[in-house]
Amino acid sequence: MKTNHTPRFHQARSAQVPLPWARLLALLFVLAIMPSVASAQSATCWFEDSAGNPINAPAVQNVTMNPITVPLPSNPTAGTTIGSPVSATASAGTIYINCGNGSTTGGLASTYGTYNTANNTIYSPTPGVAFQIQRSGTQIPIYPNGNYSGNPMQFTNTTAFQLFSTGVLPSNGNQIPAGTLLGQWQFDNLCITNPVVRHNGGSLKSCSASANAYTIMNFYSGGVTFTASTCTVSTGSQNLVVTLPPVLASSLNSAGTTAGTVPFSINLTGCTSNRNVSATLNTNNPYATANGVIAPTTGSGYAGNVGIRLLQSDGATPAAFGTAFPVGTTSSTNFTFNLYAQYYQTASPVTPGKVQATATYTLTYQ
Repeated sequence: MKTNHTPRFHQARSAQVPLPWARLLALLFVLAIMPSVASAQSATCWFEDSAGNPINAPAVQNVTMNPITVPLPSNPTAGTTIGSPVSATASAGTIYINCGNGSTTGGLASTYGTYNTANNTIYSPTPGVAFQIQRSGTQIPIYPNGNYSGNPMQFTNTTAFQLFSTGVLPSNGNQIPAGTLLGQWQFDNLCITNPVVRHNGGSLKSCSASANAYTIMNFYSGGVTFTASTCTVSTGSQNLVVTLPPVLASSLNSAGTTAGTVPFSINLTGCTSNRNVSATLNTNNPYATANGVIAPTTGSGYAGNVGIRLLQSDGATPAAFGTAFPVGTTSSTNFTFNLYAQYYQTASPVTPGKVQATATYTLTYQ
């Protein structure tokens, strides 16, 4: 009984001792081969030089829109273009990406958000303005909606920017400052370090490092200034002759007395709605001691000590020369506002004769 029992005891112990070591060796072997397999499978496409040789990722290109001044539309409609496409200046030459028999995704990643994926437009930093980035006349899709394949694909510097209205009118003088990053052209599944391609050229054999959402181009503003669409002064208001009624010299009996007040209209056409209009009056012959008064014209045949005073649209406030004052807000294409002129006695006595004066006006819009 002892002889039969002892061998079975030793055999059971010796069979269990190597088992943990066998598991450990198998686990170490799997860990040793995992990095090589993962890196080779993580990238689909690679960069090439102009001769077709695989290369590390080239430097990111910086593409800058040429500086422009853009007149805003009179009645902005969401989705309509603003002006013509604006060309751009790039930093370097063509980028070559080869996906062999495969493909990858990518597109334009926006800095300020997507406006409309249907026509690949993204927001600018200026409210009311979006834009599209085009390459060779074709819109760059919004990231990650673009699908790319080819061996190789060529990405050149024929870039243009098309501005769009979002239906909101920016303020006059708004800008997209020069140097503003507008968006980035990004790609997925790119080998960026040490690509090795199979002999048949159909796929990657190995890759030291790969990346998703990898940027090949940055797009910058070169400086965009938006100017408001202004009204047009009608022909009849461009060279106005305002006739004051005749008055008796005796009706002006002390300095500062006025008489013969007459309104006159300035008519504008082609206006944008909701524009605040201001006017500034000027003259070459101001009367120094009273606002809005054009000094008397001296000489044979002219009345003595009588000038002309100009009043703002309320008909009561003198218009200080060289200082803008509001005349109203446009509500439709046509806009009309009134100013007033009157005789003004500058000193005594008043002597009979004609009274004549000249002034200019300048209009501003906001």
